[in-house]
Parts: sequence; C-alpha cells; structure tokens
Amino acid sequence: MRVLILLLVIFESSVFAQSVSLDHPSTIYDVAISKLGDKIASAGKDSVVNIYTVEGEFIGSFTEFNHSLSDVIFTDSDSKVVAVDYMGFRYVLDLNTGSIESLKIHNQSILDLYEINTMKMFVTSGRDQVAKIWTAQWELVAELEGHKGQVRKASYIGDRLLTVADDSSIKIWDLSGQLIRTIDTPHESAIWELAIDLEGNMVTGDRGGIVVVWDQDFEVVSKWKAHEGAISGMVLLEEYMLTCADDGHINIWSLGGKSIKNIAAHEKYCTGISLSSDQSTLVSGGGDGKVKIWSMNQLLN
Repeated sequence: MRVLILLLVIFESSVFAQSVSLDHPSTIYDVAISKLGDKIASAGKDSVVNIYTVEGEFIGSFTEFNHSLSDVIFTDSDSKVVAVDYMGFRYVLDLNTGSIESLKIHNQSILDLYEINTMKMFVTSGRDQVAKIWTAQWELVAELEGHKGQVRKASYIGDRLLTVADDSSIKIWDLSGQLIRTIDTPHESAIWELAIDLEGNMVTGDRGGIVVVWDQDFEVVSKWKAHEGAISGMVLLEEYMLTCADDGHINIWSLGGKSIKNIAAHEKYCTGISLSSDQSTLVSGGGDGKVKIWSMNQLLN
C-alpha cells in the first residue's frame, strides 16, 4: 500500500489557531508532532493516518487499516510513524516508501503508545490490564502486570517507568519489568493521563476532570477540578501546564491550579494535544474530526 497524495484541505482562521478540516469523518483519537517539529500525524475512528506539514499542508494518508486507531507517534528520525489500534495491533508506517508493517501485540485494545527516546524502547498500554516494554525492533522485553484495571498511560524518567490505570493507582517499574512501588492517589476515578517533566515533577488527570500535581518525591502539591469531563491530554512545562478534555476545551494552568486561559478548542470533545519540542506549536485533535494548530506565543500572551 502506498501513501495517497490527494486530500481537500480547508483552513479556518481564528484568533489563536489555524483549523484544518481533515478527511476524518468522525473522531480523531490522537495527534502527534514530529521530533523536528515540521510534520503532524493524526489518527482516528475512520482507520486512517493523515500526515501534514506543521503549517497544515497535506502530505499523504495511510489507509486500509482494519480497525480504529487509538494512538500515533513519530519515530526513527521522523522517517516512520507508529500507530496502534483498538484490536491490539501495532503498525509501523514508512513515510519514504509508504509501506506498512503490522503485528498483533496485545490481546485487547491498545490505549497508549509511548517511546523512551533515550533508551530506544517503546511501551504499549492496554485494556488487558498489561503494559509491555519493547526494543526498537519490537522484541518483547517485559510485561508489566499488577494494575487492576485498564492501563492508560506510561511515562519514563531517570531509570524508572511509571504507569497509571483505571484502578486510580500509579505504579513504578524498572525496565526489566520489576515492580518497585505502588502509589495510592487522591483520585476517585480512573486516571487517564500522566505527564512528567525533565526534573521529575508529575501531573495526573482523571476521568472526572480532576488534576493532581506531584513533586519529585511523589507527594501531592496541588489538586483541583480542571474540566467538566474526562482529562484526555496533558503537557507539563516548567511554570505552567496544559490540559484538554471531553468538554472540548484546552486550558492553561499554573502548577498551583490558577487558570491562565480557557479555550473552547473543539465543537465536541478534545481527544489529545501534542507540543513541539521547541514549545512553539501546539496541536490538538477532537471529536469534530479536526486538527487545530496553535501558536503557543499567541496562547500565552
């Protein structure tokens, strides 16, 4: 299968964003910005991955997947995209050749795909209550079993991997798959989101719209109601953080919970956000089938 090279793109200007009307007739489940910050990928319910420049110009599509796609990332010096679906399959998409390589790696839906850049490893998290660590060649390293609920997210800091799940707990693992610690949390519903900064500070978000900020010792710093709906995306930075949720909003907060800006981003729910490595561009996807490209300078000023 080859990358298609034709798609109608419609630009809608607004104060903060350039809105690109994609060929997604339904929900976009995830968006990603390449490591170099020059390309965007979107994936969703229609079983299509679209590739764009960061300015919103169409590059191509990968189609003919059998199931809805739940997550997508750029990898291998941005020459490849990895996507996962709700039937447990992983796909490696080659942007140069248009080829797709697939492999079933979970028994049920894969809910999260995470790359440990410094270790050249991947982590997948699933509805089967298991997270799995993989080499860059997709050889299985370890299966992380212990959560009593769907595993939603994974993130890596120092030499430790953290996972969150529907059981409202945080678990800390080493890369051999050994459980180091389980952290009880003040969350009263399933934890859907997890973000960690380079200093080891952490933020979690749950299905009820609650955000909790943690310090490096896993002590709670602050907690507040951030959204009227499940938290579906988070970005943690040095002085502030961004959240998006089922209410369709992207919110910017101080780490103490003070609201900096509230943006009605999507007509339906906002399903995910991705920030470029230089922190200049934010991309969001939503239930309205649109990707929106935001200038962080405009958002913050």
